[in-house]
Amino acid sequence: HFHINRRGMTKQRGKQSTHAQKLIAESKQLLSKSSISPRTASYNPTLQEFQATSFSDYIRTTVLGVKSSANFADSDAEEEETELLPFSKAQAHPHGIGVPDYDKLNDGVAKITPPEGWWDRAGIGNDTTGRGEIWRAGGKLGDMVIPSPIQQCPSGIGGVYEYTMVIKKPMTIAEFRDVADRYRDQQIGLAKHHKHANVAAEGDDDSKNNLAACKKFNLDCDESEERMDELARLFWRRLSPTMEAAMYGADMEGTLFDGDYASGWNVDQLESCLHLLKADAVLSEEDLKNNSEPFRLPGVTTSYIYVGMWGAVFAAHTEDMNLLS
Repeated sequence: HFHINRRGMTKQRGKQSTHAQKLIAESKQLLSKSSISPRTASYNPTLQEFQATSFSDYIRTTVLGVKSSANFADSDAEEEETELLPFSKAQAHPHGIGVPDYDKLNDGVAKITPPEGWWDRAGIGNDTTGRGEIWRAGGKLGDMVIPSPIQQCPSGIGGVYEYTMVIKKPMTIAEFRDVADRYRDQQIGLAKHHKHANVAAEGDDDSKNNLAACKKFNLDCDESEERMDELARLFWRRLSPTMEAAMYGADMEGTLFDGDYASGWNVDQLESCLHLLKADAVLSEEDLKNNSEPFRLPGVTTSYIYVGMWGAVFAAHTEDMNLLS
């Protein structure tokens, strides 16, 4: 089981906290048809910017806004402040050296759109649509088995929901896609796919490939702000025990990068402090004999593959928030 709360009804001294009030206001705005809901922080680095820094440094400096002594003019006073401050002081010293920007940290989540050319796509057969030969039954990825698909059964009302996870029998990626297509059409309806017609043909190769797949397979091609808000409202309003539950494939150890460096963003080979765990690991004679990895923690030092569909959700775990994994 896990819980999601859309209203944020936490209280302090008998009154709603400022954070809770903000969440309630956002919820009301989300369900309102008259306005566009707030978006998370979004970053669109160029290929040069993407390749000029490591994954962990980009997250630390750009996404979290942490400033190092290199960002400031050299002075004795500033060098004395290079020691990291406790998190409790982050709000009081939002611009201190080594301290995250409190406003960015408070967002909780950010969206980073990699630039064109950031990886070679060999691991997915250069097919970002998920519907080409490699993704179909008989293809390398289409025949990949999801060992334990999880059906997410929601219950609750008024913005507070509980999910019961039901493990289903194994299925392939191709079979899961067929289930996902049927579920999407049942929950959203093909007629609603074409409610908005403002679809542009310009964009990078991914956008053009996805647009072609949209037209070929009669999918939702609209990526406008209005459509995104409509889908968000549909998601919250469909949460009910009477609705057919969505599924997702979780915790499948593996990678689609196929060894590509991916400008330092290969999630199976991230250049982060987690590599220090491997450096400090002590190998036994059996490990040396079997040429085993010095330290391996699935989902943290190695990557997981997740497969989702319309209406599926995923909870951000504590380790997801605290580790660069």
